[in-house]
Amino acid sequence: MEIDDELNFAIAGKRDSGIVGFFKPDPCSQYFQGHFPGYPIVPGVLLLEISMRILTRALEMPRANLIVSSFTKISFLKPIFPNDNVEIEVAIDGCEAKCIGFIHGETVFKFIGCFKSV
Repeated sequence: MEIDDELNFAIAGKRDSGIVGFFKPDPCSQYFQGHFPGYPIVPGVLLLEISMRILTRALEMPRANLIVSSFTKISFLKPIFPNDNVEIEVAIDGCEAKCIGFIHGETVFKFIGCFKSV
């Protein structure tokens, strides 16, 4: 399991559905400052970024070499709180990455990212 300390996520490995990573939001993270005071939830843009970092690991390339041209079909279905254990599956289909986040098997977000490498 490969761990990224900056954002507190790990790559678990591959499944038939794609690559799988885990994310556990640190309650002391700078990402919660101001989002929302007294009721901290993970910003959606952070979920997009973590999913793209998982994608770059699947493609074995630096994040700086991946350009996302668009995000479509974005659905944030439930809030993600500090210390939630989020499982993220990223499936690659051509130049699209289909990303789904789960907590205890329940879908909490999903989207499609169109990308290209440089």
